[in-house]
Amino acid sequence: MLRNIQKKLKNKKGFTLVELIIVIAILGILSALAIPRLTTSLVTARENTDFTNAATIARQIELAFAEGNLTLSGDVTNELLGDGTAAAGSVEAALVPEYIDKIPTLESSDGDHFRVDIDIENGRINQITIDDDRDSGSQTWYPRP
Repeated sequence: MLRNIQKKLKNKKGFTLVELIIVIAILGILSALAIPRLTTSLVTARENTDFTNAATIARQIELAFAEGNLTLSGDVTNELLGDGTAAAGSVEAALVPEYIDKIPTLESSDGDHFRVDIDIENGRINQITIDDDRDSGSQTWYPRP
């Protein structure tokens, strides 16, 4: 019986320290390659969200204007959307809540809010430009560059 116990102790099966260190090193290398790609994917996803939100806002502005719920007597310049200061007759007041539940905020930019410029020509919308509210280096979100 004592021999059986000694025999079992000698037949240790498992990984050596060197094998474990090699596996940990391989996992470290794989994670070092994967993390930057994940970060890049997150940035791209946030930018695509902003492009899509801006396009949705532009389409809803056109719809509200076509249905007569948005009356524009002239060009709209630098109107902030979603900043909590929607005055009667503003673009945001015409959109929320009938066309959009709430104005989305920017996901990827240093700015917080979308800013809209609407160019009116002969009583029709000629151009809608949506960018962010940064003072310098603002990103144009609609139309997509």
